[in-house]
Amino acid sequence: MDREELKTKLSAYTTLEAEGRQIREELARRRAAVESPKAKALTGMPGGGSAGDPLLGPVAQIMGLEKRYRVKLERIYSAQAEIEDLIEPLPPKLRLLMRCRYIGGKRWEEVCCEIGFEWRQTHRLHNRALDMILEKMA
Repeated sequence: MDREELKTKLSAYTTLEAEGRQIREELARRRAAVESPKAKALTGMPGGGSAGDPLLGPVAQIMGLEKRYRVKLERIYSAQAEIEDLIEPLPPKLRLLMRCRYIGGKRWEEVCCEIGFEWRQTHRLHNRALDMILEKMA
């Protein structure tokens, strides 16, 4: 693996994490809709006839989505663990830089502020971290 491939691999996690955040928000939104007082009012009344519980369909759909989303979230967590394994041998400052950039998904300006270095020094440190990771992988 070369430097560009490593950067691509690390950068891919940022997109996965954004997808994970979106999935978690969607699940929370759907749960809130089913658990809302309005939804509970529908089931609190005695029913006549054989219509059944009007929430069973939506609850089953949410459970199906949750199962599907859990699989996706497991892949995202697995990718994060892989990045953690790659950066674990780095010195603390370089680990912080790599976490900010690739796990936190921060822009370079934010990374600079987080680690307390200027733009140029931050990029030098980033290159050093990539080289160290590639050396360990070789």
